Amino acid sequence: MSQRSLKKPKDFVGRESGRVYIDELAKILDRGMGTIRKWERETLLPKRLHSKRGYRGWRYWTDAQVWGQKGIIKWMADNNMRPGWLVTPPEKEAEHVRALRKPKYLDGYHIRSARTFAEQGRSREWIVRKLFPRTRYARPENLEAALEKYFEQEGWYFPPSIGKLSMLPDRVEREVVALEREARRMELRDEARARTKLVRRGKTKIRIRKAA
Repeated sequence: MSQRSLKKPKDFVGRESGRVYIDELAKILDRGMGTIRKWERETLLPKRLHSKRGYRGWRYWTDAQVWGQKGIIKWMADNNMRPGWLVTPPEKEAEHVRALRKPKYLDGYHIRSARTFAEQGRSREWIVRKLFPRTRYARPENLEAALEKYFEQEGWYFPPSIGKLSMLPDRVEREVVALEREARRMELRDEARARTKLVRRGKTKIRIRKAA
């Protein structure tokens, strides 16, 4: 297993002093939050290392539970808690973890292209539309989710979405048509109400004249 220090890094800054929340712990251990929850749920993690709950209900661990002599980092080392330990040597653990987290249908071409496009200032929608025909994804949304996840894992910038309407031209067209139909229905409804009011006013005037 790759060596992790049992001393708290001096540059570590958490949300709250003395507490390590699950997303922070995931980065420290280089494991997914789901993996950590699974360790607790399946009681792989010793009871003394189970999380506590803050007033908001969020999981957190103390510094001693993470970096202590009987903390999670020491427990992982003692129990060889690394993925692929049968086929992957300890010095290649980080590389193996990255490979496991890589989305299924993304290859080097897609990743390099997407990163280049992002650095060029292209929009998220433009990148997805450009790369989608060259992938095996069934829907552009799936490619978008895969790219977003991978870029986040690597700490790279991925342009924010400007809304679902811009994802595909045909979707945009469908949305616009639906909006136009709704607007037309509202116009017709307002016109019908106006005519009804005019008719009622006309009948009222006729009744007044007859009464006079």
